[in-house]
Amino acid sequence: MELKEIELLPFTDEELEKLNLTKEELDILEYASAYSQTVDMIPEDLDAFSNKIEETFGSGDDPMASIQKLTDLCETDPEFVNQMIAMQEVFSAVKPYPMEEISETEK
Repeated sequence: MELKEIELLPFTDEELEKLNLTKEELDILEYASAYSQTVDMIPEDLDAFSNKIEETFGSGDDPMASIQKLTDLCETDPEFVNQMIAMQEVFSAVKPYPMEEISETEK
């Protein structure tokens, strides 16, 4: 698998110097940029993506078979593996709001 260089910040070194960001601000900006790139890896057609996962892994009742399929996919379809990892990362970062808070913001 070929590794490509990832650009975490949308600024040149000169622009960053002019912005005079603190280390904390720079870290936040890098995190946001990396997260944005992660979201961009998720396919737009979520139904097709979900169907592909289901077709590939089925019910997932056999963990060893699933691990073998994932190992094989790393060789045969690394983009699909990256998309699944990106989706999992986004799902794990989502913090659902209690229904009471949603109702309050709609008023």
